[in-house]
Amino acid sequence: MKQSQVYQGFWLGLSTSFSKRWLPDEKVQLILVGPSGKKWSICYLGNRSNPGLSGGWKRFSLDNSLEEGDVCIFELDNMENYTLRVHIFRVVENCVPLKRVKGIRSNVKTKETKNQTVTVKKSKK
Repeated sequence: MKQSQVYQGFWLGLSTSFSKRWLPDEKVQLILVGPSGKKWSICYLGNRSNPGLSGGWKRFSLDNSLEEGDVCIFELDNMENYTLRVHIFRVVENCVPLKRVKGIRSNVKTKETKNQTVTVKKSKK
């Protein structure tokens, strides 16, 4: 995976030869099945010169903690409803998202808002 696929932008271009052979030449919803068996509905844009995954890919990427350098193998599982099974090979094994540990004090204060966590370093007086 590249930065633009897992950190910002969240566009995943697919192989043109794979797309032309196995997927429709139009905008459709695909189903991605992750390693745990959980399913995500993803917008596939096949009517472009560079077909790929757009809407929903960000949620899949974040839910599966994808990192730059990880490898995703897409296995066509069902052609009728465009279901792809995703096998993830990680650049770092046992990657888990960072979590804040309660009870540990530092000179860094975090403030959680609805959609983001803001970190502010306290100034020394």
